[in-house]
Amino acid sequence: MEIRQLKKEGLFTITTSFVLIVIALILSSGYYPAGGLLWSLNHEMYVFKVEVGCEAPLTWAQRSSCEDGFAMTVQTKYVISTLALLLVYGVGQYLEFFPSLRFWSKSSQAE
Repeated sequence: MEIRQLKKEGLFTITTSFVLIVIALILSSGYYPAGGLLWSLNHEMYVFKVEVGCEAPLTWAQRSSCEDGFAMTVQTKYVISTLALLLVYGVGQYLEFFPSLRFWSKSSQAE
């Protein structure tokens, strides 16, 4: 693969991961201003939360109990960590350490 094409693909991967990290932060809930962004990421922020068959909390200080239901939470820190790995891969691609993600182009060139 040509070096220019590899650098373009690396820049595209870097840009995409930055945009997706910003979107994940915008769509997240649970930000606590007094704690700051890093504290909120480690403790409370989540992108997706679903509770089916769970009891609602009676007061604001209680958490909902979900003994007989289903609860799933996707925390923001895991989404950002995955996207940061994609960002590192893009930087490595730009610096020509990692190969291209285009595995299908090799088979079309062999034919």
